[in-house]
Amino acid sequence: MRFITLPLLNLGRRPLRSVLTAVGLTLAVAGFVALIGLTRGLERAWVDSFADRGTHLVGLKKGAVEILTASLDQHLAVDLRRVEGVRSVAGELTDLLTVADGQTVIVNGWQENSYLWQTLHLLSGHQPRLEYLNEAMLGHGLAEALNAKPGQEVTVAGSSFFVAGVFQQSSVMANGSLLVPLKTLQRIMNREGSVTFFNVLVDKPEDRQWLQELKDRLHLQFDDILFLETDDIAENNEIMRIFRAMAWGTSVVALTIALVVILNTLLMSVTERTRELGVLSALGWSPARILAVIICEGMILALLGGVAGALIGFFALQFLATVEPLRGFLQPAITLRQLAEICAATVLLGMVGGFYPAMRAVSIDPVKALRYE
Repeated sequence: MRFITLPLLNLGRRPLRSVLTAVGLTLAVAGFVALIGLTRGLERAWVDSFADRGTHLVGLKKGAVEILTASLDQHLAVDLRRVEGVRSVAGELTDLLTVADGQTVIVNGWQENSYLWQTLHLLSGHQPRLEYLNEAMLGHGLAEALNAKPGQEVTVAGSSFFVAGVFQQSSVMANGSLLVPLKTLQRIMNREGSVTFFNVLVDKPEDRQWLQELKDRLHLQFDDILFLETDDIAENNEIMRIFRAMAWGTSVVALTIALVVILNTLLMSVTERTRELGVLSALGWSPARILAVIICEGMILALLGGVAGALIGFFALQFLATVEPLRGFLQPAITLRQLAEICAATVLLGMVGGFYPAMRAVSIDPVKALRYE
């Protein structure tokens, strides 16, 4: 009999208990993958929406807890453009508003004639004309969800707009958004003269040292604005930090419960096999070999639960990205490498969960074990 078959046979003696343990671990890992994937997916979608525009730096209200509620004077863009090394600046007003069917969408207001409009990949129609303040553009995903085409009318926050055109970007968040001229959104939100943040293009974005020096100069000149590179914007958002903390906290609790389940299952198994373990010890099995058998049982349970949980969590994440209200806000950000790392960590969890029962097994006195009933 090969060594690996013994742990498998031991787990097969109580199939229902082994299956339930693996199922519990599967649910814990699936929840971990889904929660972490949701948080990362939201961050990734947000960062990618800036990458679509070619934005190098984002100027935000310093000290604001939530970016969408922050306001900056749109006329600061004039002063920003005068800074040496700044190529272009575009103010943007952003908010979450509801359309006629109750769906929540991202609505962006862009300054007229800003470089942002040139970054759009137009599928049909045209961009909003300056003389018409009731024209809007829809992302491809939003247009499909609303079944809207150029020339049709959509209602946003009680205001009616004619669809001027439909665009498609690489970012899920951009494809689920609605674009209007800045003045139009300012009027709807009663925020005349305000923007949420500034999109900044610079001369040497690839030169890290030069870019840091430019940021330092900008911070000195505009002390109420925080300038961040697009890859750092999600990391510095307080709401994102709260989401990350909640996801990790919930996942840690779930995985801790899974660890206790593994420990309990193996502890019960060791207690039931006290006499058998005593016989093996009497036959010359070393403590290390007995220890390895019990730990292998924990690793096998963890491997089964980890692989199943990682796959379920991955596909659940793909599904969640397509349903309301997450559609248009989430870009799944779990890779196969990360899934493999999660499975490896789960096996390690099984090893830890099996350590105490294994230590108890090797501490059994063979003489007393042979008398155990």
